[in-house]
Amino acid sequence: MTKKGKYVMTAVLGAVAGIAAEETTIGKLRKKAMNRTKEDSMKFHEFYSILLQWVHMHNEGKKIGAYLKKCGYHTVAIYGMKELGEELLYELKDSEVEVKYAIDRNADELCSDACHVYRPEEELEPVDAVIVTAVHWFDDIERDMKKRVSCPILSLEDIVYEA
Repeated sequence: MTKKGKYVMTAVLGAVAGIAAEETTIGKLRKKAMNRTKEDSMKFHEFYSILLQWVHMHNEGKKIGAYLKKCGYHTVAIYGMKELGEELLYELKDSEVEVKYAIDRNADELCSDACHVYRPEEELEPVDAVIVTAVHWFDDIERDMKKRVSCPILSLEDIVYEA
């Protein structure tokens, strides 16, 4: 093979390797995007199911505060202050269960007139239970919070199905 032929062959092989690497990268990105879409879909389904059950519960005249009191919980913290957390805080404000504070990873970006919002790693005062509204990540949150608090850690999903 001539020098020119070797040069052309090296260039072709380099280009093929580059294309293969790019396709692998694109494939990984596509797979990551598909996994993110699947994860978002699962979160939306969980959110929808909880809201639907919560409405059903209300239609039957049941309240989360009454359920918590019956279980012996008088003071709680709410973990996760997005939509479900805000609604839980609103529902509990007129109940016999006191929301002492909320916990959220984005506490610095949140503003609540109803209660103080702490980051999970901050010092947390004792409560009877922590209610996790970020149910999609409940297992991870429960594992982390067990290191920080000595009270039960409850999932809002379990509460609305048990109440």
